[in-house]
Amino acid sequence: MFFDLICPDCGCITEVVQSADELDEVVGCQNPDCQAPMTRRRNRLWSGNNIAMHGNCTGGGGSCQWAGYYDPVLGTEINGKEHRRDLMKAKNLEEYYTDPDVDKHTDELKYIRSHSHLGDAEANAEADKCVKAAANVQRKKNIDAVFDRAPVD
Repeated sequence: MFFDLICPDCGCITEVVQSADELDEVVGCQNPDCQAPMTRRRNRLWSGNNIAMHGNCTGGGGSCQWAGYYDPVLGTEINGKEHRRDLMKAKNLEEYYTDPDVDKHTDELKYIRSHSHLGDAEANAEADKCVKAAANVQRKKNIDAVFDRAPVD
C-alpha cells in the first residue's frame, strides 16, 4: 500500500510503499539535507481520501468499527471517543473548542475565500475585515479571562 509521510523537521512529504503491519518501520526523509527518521505511526500524512472506518457504515443493521489512530499529544493509540476522554481526564487535560464568536468570523472568511478570485480587491478587503474582527473578539476574550482570574483585594 502507498502511504504519505510528512517530515517533522522539514515538512517534506515522502511516499512509501509498506504493508499494513509495517507501522513502526523507520524510513528516512527524502530531502537530502534532512533525512530525518520517520515512521507511519507518528508521521503519516492524513488526507480526505484516507478512511479510518471499515465494515458496513451505511446503516441497515450493519456495524461500523473504528480503526483508531495514534495521538502524539497523549502518546498512545486511541480506540474511541470514550477512551480518549478517559485518557485526557487521567492526564488532567481539557478538550479545546473554538469560540463560536470567533467561528462566525472565520466561517465568513472561508466563504469569501472559496467564492472569490485571488485578485478580487473587494473580496480581499472583506476577508481582511473578517480576520481583524476575529482577532479583536479573541483579544477581548483573552483580556476578560485575565481580569476574571486576577485576585480581588
